[in-house]
Amino acid sequence: MRAPKYLYVFAAGWLIAVAYLFSARGFVYALCVAALAIVLVAYLFSLNYLMNYLRRFHTATWAHLGRPSFPTIAEHTANPWRFVQSGFLTLGFIFSTGYKSLEDERLNQLIWLIRILLVCGVVGTIVLGRLNDSSHWP
Repeated sequence: MRAPKYLYVFAAGWLIAVAYLFSARGFVYALCVAALAIVLVAYLFSLNYLMNYLRRFHTATWAHLGRPSFPTIAEHTANPWRFVQSGFLTLGFIFSTGYKSLEDERLNQLIWLIRILLVCGVVGTIVLGRLNDSSHWP
């Protein structure tokens, strides 16, 4: 299953924003934003792949997590709390050891990739915030 179209639009929007920052803020800041954008987009696509992978190969686990997916507007409007709940359950699954009981090496690698991307995104956001602070930016 392909990623939702709005993920591609999101990635294109980040590309435009980074191109603007190269001209407006300077090279180092724009480079940091570009790196953070790449991490964020990779995280979202990896999360989408995880949800589809669980749906296809570990259906019981996917159902237990609340059938996580990126919702369409109609799905979200019908029951927005389902997606919040399944998001938290999926995040708990990613940071727990429950995935090990499935004994799936590809799933193990995907979980570790998502963990690394999430940590890099948080650290990158903190660093970017410090760079954006006027006392740390020339």
